[in-house]
Formats: sequence, structure tokens, C-alpha cells
Amino acid sequence: MSFKGNQPSRELPSLGQWLSHPIGNFLLWRSQQVPPSFSAEQPWRWFLPFLVVAPMLAIAGVVHKTSMIFPEGAALSFGVFVLCIPGWTVSRWRLIVVLPIAALMGMGLSVLDLPLSLAMVLGVTGVLILLHILGSLLAPSLSAALIPILFHIHSWFYPSTVLGVSIAVTVIGALASRSTPKAPRSAIPNERFAQTFKFFIIAVIWILVATALHLPAATLAPPLFVSTYDVAKGTTSFPLEVGRALLFFALGFIGVAVVSLMHSDAFAGLVTFTIGLAYMAIARRYHPPILAVALLALIVGHVVDWKFGLCLMVGSLSLYAINGAVEFATLRVFRISSFSSPLTVTAEE
Repeated sequence: MSFKGNQPSRELPSLGQWLSHPIGNFLLWRSQQVPPSFSAEQPWRWFLPFLVVAPMLAIAGVVHKTSMIFPEGAALSFGVFVLCIPGWTVSRWRLIVVLPIAALMGMGLSVLDLPLSLAMVLGVTGVLILLHILGSLLAPSLSAALIPILFHIHSWFYPSTVLGVSIAVTVIGALASRSTPKAPRSAIPNERFAQTFKFFIIAVIWILVATALHLPAATLAPPLFVSTYDVAKGTTSFPLEVGRALLFFALGFIGVAVVSLMHSDAFAGLVTFTIGLAYMAIARRYHPPILAVALLALIVGHVVDWKFGLCLMVGSLSLYAINGAVEFATLRVFRISSFSSPLTVTAEE
């Protein structure tokens, strides 16, 4: 879920220049944000996620069942339709199968009524094993499993919705695709295992810390783990991570405000989703979990208050900080082991 491109060599304007010419300098900054794929520059694709999100919210509003809202469906549809993420689009049968299995796994752990920390650790472990067995890179499956655990969802409407969203995304994605999806270049197995294990350590540490300190549930919001799964690959920078955390805060605050002001939760969710989508279109900063956070306020019920956005920011920054600490410790261990290992000198005759 990482997207990189060749950045132009032009320097960014200083703070004084920003203040004197804000519009011109914003356009200059935007021109340096290289889109991750050509599909992101095809305007008609930006409307496709509404074909999944709008019906889902409408049905949930009609039957008054928040368990029929799958926030990560918004991120999944954006990643497949607009960004065409190779690891998500390469296998259509995995796109249909992986997320519903993860949702059933999470609902099963929720029904068992285990301690929250144990249930979430088991959920993360189960999803990572599932992804490894099926050879999938569908990070949204983490959210599919953790949502029912964190928010105590026991209704069969939830896995049914996840299945419906998966099928809809697969069918629409297939119709919108002009060619058969190509498999991404597979990473070296040892490197992929190291990245997965690194994410597992990060997730377990934060789950144990947050539950031990009795932090609000929003600090463990499932989309934050999907975001960290991307960060754990080591392809982001500190300013980008801070920017994402601030955006989580902003959308969390906006989501609570819109839900409080509007009588229709479905319409409120659609408004917040549109705001998140518009931000990515204007700023060219593409990160699918942003859209999942935009819908999260609709399902968390009594957990929602005006500190919701702050909790999202704290949770994301904590996960990113743990990632940095684990990465630093790994590098230190590697350097120590390399210095302590004997040198082998090969002489040529």
C-alpha cells in the first residue's frame, strides 16, 4: 500500500513565501506530489467508490443496523478502483474470500468474550497467518477482523456486509479494468516474513500498552493498524506519518461533528467520506485508511465524543513511534552483530 514516484528537484517554498502566496505555492507543492498510478488521474474512477459506499450506508440506514457498515469497504474500494494497488487487485478470488474469513474470525473472537488485549492479539495473529497461507497482501482484512472485537459486534449482518462489499468491489473492479491484473513483483520471502513479524511486534506492543492504560477504544481503531501495516514496510517518512496522524484527527473530529449535526447517519457518513476523498484528490496524498476513518464514527456508538479525533491521532502516532523504535533497535542489533562477527579475508592467487 505504499506509493512512491520520482519527485521533482524544485525546492519547496519557505514559510514566508507560503504566507505571501498561499494559492500559488499550494499548486507548486501539489505538482510535486506524483500520483501512484495512472488510474488516480482518471477522473471517472473517483466516482466508483460511491457505488459501494452509498448503497452500504443507505441499507444500514433503512434497517437501522450499524453492524451493516464496514468502514474499511471505503478504503478497499478506493484502493482497487482508483489506486489499483497490485497486491489488492491481482487475485479476484482472494478479494472475495480473504476479508469475509477475517470478519468471521473476528466475530468468533468477539463472541468468546475474551479479554480485549488477548482477543485483539489473536485477531492480528490469525489474519497474518491467513494472509501468509493464501499468499495475499489485503491489509484491510486486519480491520475486518478487529472491528467486531473492538466494538463488540455479534450480528451476522457484519460478515454478510463484508462479503457483499468484497463481491461488489470485485465485480465493479473487473468491469472497470481494461486488462487482466498483473501480479506484483513478489518480495524475497525472508524480507516479507521480516516485515510481517515487525508489524506483529508493533501491533502487540500497542495493544498491550493501550489496554493496560485503559485508553479509549478509538486509540485502537482498526484502520490505524492497516495504516501501520504500510508504515512497517519502511517506505514512509516522519513528516508523512505526522501528516497522516493529523488527518486522522481532522476526519475524526469532522465525523463526530457531522454525525451530531445531521439526523441521518447514512448521509453524515457519506458527507465525511466525500470530504476525505476530496482531500486526497486535491492534495494528491493517497492513503486508503483515511476513508475508513471517515466512516468509523458511525459504528462506534457510545465511544464517540469530541475527543474521538484526538484519540485517533494518539493511536496512530503511538503505532508509528513504536515502528520507529523497533526499526532503530533492529538496526542496532544488526550493527552490533556485524561488528562482532569475524572478518573473512579471501586471497586471490
